[in-house]
Amino acid sequence: MDLAAIQSALRARNISAWLFYDHHHRDPIAYRVLGLPEKYSPNNGVFTISLVDAGTADLIRGLGKNILSSGDLVALFEATWNEAQIQSHFAARDSVDAITAAAFQEIGRRVRSGGTNEFEIQQWIMEAFSRENLVTSDAPVVAVNRNSGNPHYGPDAANSSPIREGDFVLLDIWAKKNTPNAVYYDITWTGFVGPTPTARMREIFDVVRTGRDAGIKFVQDSIAAGGSARRAPHSAQQLFFDRAGRVPGGFRRPQRGQHAGAKRRRRSNW
Repeated sequence: MDLAAIQSALRARNISAWLFYDHHHRDPIAYRVLGLPEKYSPNNGVFTISLVDAGTADLIRGLGKNILSSGDLVALFEATWNEAQIQSHFAARDSVDAITAAAFQEIGRRVRSGGTNEFEIQQWIMEAFSRENLVTSDAPVVAVNRNSGNPHYGPDAANSSPIREGDFVLLDIWAKKNTPNAVYYDITWTGFVGPTPTARMREIFDVVRTGRDAGIKFVQDSIAAGGSARRAPHSAQQLFFDRAGRVPGGFRRPQRGQHAGAKRRRRSNW
């Protein structure tokens, strides 16, 4: 805990105090940052830090105090990487990207050799993680066809769909190096099992890729103009989808697409 740095950050933001609050150890970020900081996000804008219960918030307001979000403070003291963490992220990137590309090749090989399923490919990836000294909180998502639209779907030995020629496959992979204070790398790729995706797949693929780019451009333009983006990229993407006549059930993180078994890659976000 760097108390002087925390006090300096409070003064710079004209915040009189940071309330320390926790119940039954439900706030792991709090313990890493300082011990027991209350964390609140207006309208649950950043749900991972909006942890204080409504009754406690009512109590504090009843004392005549104005509650502010600690999101910026958490970002400063918990989410700001040092140089070693940045390098750990890049190291994880190199390993995960190589494993992801190899996983698509493995899918193509197995399909041509008799078939495979989501769980088998998931376990293949986990074995590759072990070889590359990578660890993860949860196994990667391997989702075929309609399962790819189920957020954070996870196959298991008892429930796993087959992967066949002509299928659409999503790989959602996150891992970090097994070293102290390492940082995760997280990427989602999509691929088609076969030589040529259908016209419908290409249409949706291109629409969502362009929507992704609209969000990225909004952030870049906002920062270049001296402003901030915050939640606005989502609005920019939704506006694009509305104009394109597509209203997805939800957004996934930026993705890349690749044909299983092929060398050609293209950035996209189906």
